Amino acid sequence: MEQIAELLIIGIIIGLMSSVIGLGGGVVIVPALSIYLGFTHHEAVAASLMTISLVTGFNVLRFHFQKKIHWASVFVLVISGSLAAFIAGRTAAWFSEPVLIVLFILLLAFLILKILLLPDRQETQSKTSVSVFKMAQFGSFAGLISGLTGVGGGSILTPILLSNRSITRNRVIPIVNVFMMAASFFGALAFALEPVRGTDVWQIGAVHLNSAFIIFLGALPAAWFGTKIQDSISLKLQKTLLAVFLIIIFIRMCMHLLDFL
Repeated sequence: MEQIAELLIIGIIIGLMSSVIGLGGGVVIVPALSIYLGFTHHEAVAASLMTISLVTGFNVLRFHFQKKIHWASVFVLVISGSLAAFIAGRTAAWFSEPVLIVLFILLLAFLILKILLLPDRQETQSKTSVSVFKMAQFGSFAGLISGLTGVGGGSILTPILLSNRSITRNRVIPIVNVFMMAASFFGALAFALEPVRGTDVWQIGAVHLNSAFIIFLGALPAAWFGTKIQDSISLKLQKTLLAVFLIIIFIRMCMHLLDFL
């Protein structure tokens, strides 16, 4: 019962993160499951990807009905990101747990630097659209990192898109959620195709479906609330929340890495 309550709390946190500031929650789920709930880092990554695909799928439905998603602009992003996430998820099993943790820490350091360099206000748009090649680049990079580290790709794409003058800020979070939904699903699928490692009847490959679903249930009300207030969050506040979350997780993951040394 205590673990269920902890999973629900994790869900509330990531529901708000994904719908308000564009983080899929992997930066919270992976450390929480691996450090506090006894999952291996590999299983935590798999559960994180499955959870993020469910939560962001819910967000996408709400954003779609609110007419906030420009589907033509995310098609290439989703296709390239999903393919890269699936390939990365299949190759993640080749790496040891300490190596995956180091990759996660390096990713956090990059993201913190990227976010801190963002201006507090978005500059005036210089173009009306982003090229297909650019979108494919963004998607492939974010999908690759997503499949290897368990983040939904939002922590990669959000700072990149916020700093891109071709995309208005109110389009960033809906675009990022569509990407996270697809990339996380295909990343999770890759982990699900692995041989079952435990005796849990709810486990498919490396994915613990029961844990992912409980986190999702906790995320539902928070994601519903977050999609309603998303437009009222200033860029400065969004940037600050992103940086604070990532710095806290960075410090905790560095401490976790020391356990392997």
